[in-house]
Amino acid sequence: MMQFLLASFSAILLLAAPLLAQRPEARGHFTQGVGLFYEHDDSGDALMAAQAEFAAALRLEPRYAAARAYQGLIDLEMNHESDAEATFREALSWDPKCAEALVGQARLNQKSHPPREWLLLLRKAVAVAPRNPLARRDLAYALTAEAINPSPEMWKEAIECWRVLIAMDRNDRESHYDLARALRRFGRWSEAEPHFREVLRIGQTKEDSDVWVYTVHGELAAVLANQGKNAEAIREYRALIASDGAGDEEIRRARGAIEALQRRR
Repeated sequence: MMQFLLASFSAILLLAAPLLAQRPEARGHFTQGVGLFYEHDDSGDALMAAQAEFAAALRLEPRYAAARAYQGLIDLEMNHESDAEATFREALSWDPKCAEALVGQARLNQKSHPPREWLLLLRKAVAVAPRNPLARRDLAYALTAEAINPSPEMWKEAIECWRVLIAMDRNDRESHYDLARALRRFGRWSEAEPHFREVLRIGQTKEDSDVWVYTVHGELAAVLANQGKNAEAIREYRALIASDGAGDEEIRRARGAIEALQRRR
């Protein structure tokens, strides 16, 4: 449900790109390019503008591996897979520890290789750049994809990724939400609760339209009810009912949950 790439954009800029000897002008173009990459407008104009920014960074710093890797990520978005593969190889020839290029190779390999191969690349990206948000996020998503039937150990590894992302940026709403849902999956209600509350604290922003706050009120309410915090759960269900966007079915279920909780008293 929540794809909060824009919300974590600042962390990616600050922590993902290697800053070794890059001139400020090159870093500036890189920063602009990453921002445009995550805009992903329907017209494709943002991707083309991002490509131009990365090209400008590379003109100033011809071996700027992270900028080159993002050009490969753009190639992937445009389904130019052979170009993307060559671009990632080139970036890694400049910097074998370029996390962005390793992530790009993993994304490319997901279409035609078994999980053990692309998980290896993502784990390598995290190993060489433990504080790289792009690598941490992709690894967490890959580890918990339903298609690969993740084991409890894989969930544990993903949970650690989300914890690291939150430690780097406490306003990373996406990671709070993913961590909350993972903890809920294992019945760790008291641990999940504060992360659902953080999602509500950060709230929906003007940059996105896919965050349905009423849903989070309902998820938090269920977590509270499982801890016996019935009065708090009822407040969250009432907040769901009062939220913009809640449909008739969601409101009906919330009212039913409130009635059930009131009977417990």
